[in-house]
Amino acid sequence: MHKWLVISAIGLLGIACTQSRAVETLVAREVLYTPSTENLLNPERGCHQTASLIDNPDWGLTTDYSYVRKAGYTLVRAHVRLDAYRQTAIPDQALAEMQTGFADMRKNGIKATLVFSYNFPDGIETGSAPDATLTQIRAHLEQLKPIFASNQDVIATLETGFVGAWGEWHSSSNQLDTQLQKRQVFEAILEALPPSRMMQLRLPADHMLYYPTPVEATNAFDGSNQSRAAFANMCFLSNEHDAGTYLPLENKAATYAYLEKMTKYTVMGGETCQVSPSKARTDCPTALNELQRFHWSYINAQFYKPALEQWKSEGCFDQINQRLGYRLELKKTSAPDNVPAGTSFLLNISLQNIGFAAPYNSRGLEIILKNKTTGAIIRQNMLKARDTTYDPRFWLPENGAITLDSKITAPQAGLYDVFLALPDPLLPTRADYAIQIANTGVWDATLGANKLREITIQ
Repeated sequence: MHKWLVISAIGLLGIACTQSRAVETLVAREVLYTPSTENLLNPERGCHQTASLIDNPDWGLTTDYSYVRKAGYTLVRAHVRLDAYRQTAIPDQALAEMQTGFADMRKNGIKATLVFSYNFPDGIETGSAPDATLTQIRAHLEQLKPIFASNQDVIATLETGFVGAWGEWHSSSNQLDTQLQKRQVFEAILEALPPSRMMQLRLPADHMLYYPTPVEATNAFDGSNQSRAAFANMCFLSNEHDAGTYLPLENKAATYAYLEKMTKYTVMGGETCQVSPSKARTDCPTALNELQRFHWSYINAQFYKPALEQWKSEGCFDQINQRLGYRLELKKTSAPDNVPAGTSFLLNISLQNIGFAAPYNSRGLEIILKNKTTGAIIRQNMLKARDTTYDPRFWLPENGAITLDSKITAPQAGLYDVFLALPDPLLPTRADYAIQIANTGVWDATLGANKLREITIQ
């Protein structure tokens, strides 16, 4: 049972009543909330598993994603190996396998970080990795465009892919890793991807070339290519330059400053990789500093194991797992306990994001009143898209307290539970895709909402 600390009345709210009702004076009461240390199964964040979305001779085919949530994750890095189709169209069978895979993700309450590649070298860092021509990639993207559109609800993000070794935009056999060719692939991928989703480039130098000024609050989430161009670090903390990620080193300070700003409003994730020449950058203080500074939302829980084991041995792995992406804590609410039917009252909510990042895809924001006797539900939308206060994508950890005010018209008489809900706008009826607040005793797993308090309507 949720324990509320009741504070004495903090003030009087004069509320104008509707129709002929006289002005009421309502006494507001504060409720404080207890933080939770639970590892929450929240959407689009956290450690992830890996799987193959279509059949291939090396990995087989994942057809059942029920294991992902059972293992404590809501994300899977879904690989699509197109090795056999470097010179041909993607066959209908492979496209059907993608649809089946996405449908099973939806069934099991998870989402994918997608990556396409035409090869998967075994430890080869240099050389010429076989990929497809620009013409063939564009043809494949035309085939994939309707797949992306019909499954955007379970696509968290798309790692750039397609070019070079592992789809990481280097060592291309078709010389697609030149700036001219990369820019054309970049634009073709964003054209194929729904405007609601971001694409993660491999190298920050490309961002800085395409967009010398990093995205900021004024143009974040506006559907432009820049607002959808994110970053994935696939060799996090491996060495001084993260296996080429931050080359040339003389630009590293400027790159860090750029990414610190850009990742406030774009998804950031990736994985660790082989550490060389030492473990100097893989220690917990360095990891925590950079995960927070660059607003990481997800990381591979399966690779690279020695780096992950070091975090466990040094004692920061659990903190990283909890703080990846957003972690929202209720601090307090203020509202009257008793309200005459038909009048308006003010509900004030105070939260804080103690994670590394804000949500990066669209998110709903609602107040729900549920009649405890009849079960009747009344929803009130609070979302104001691209508003730094009422759009959860702007709830950055460094911004501190998040204060929300909602003016609610009291319904017919009865005792009501009051909830805060943050549903997925593309899956609004799915509680497993809604955000759970990190407090004890507030989560209603059936409703997919967080209970704030009770109010009596008289």
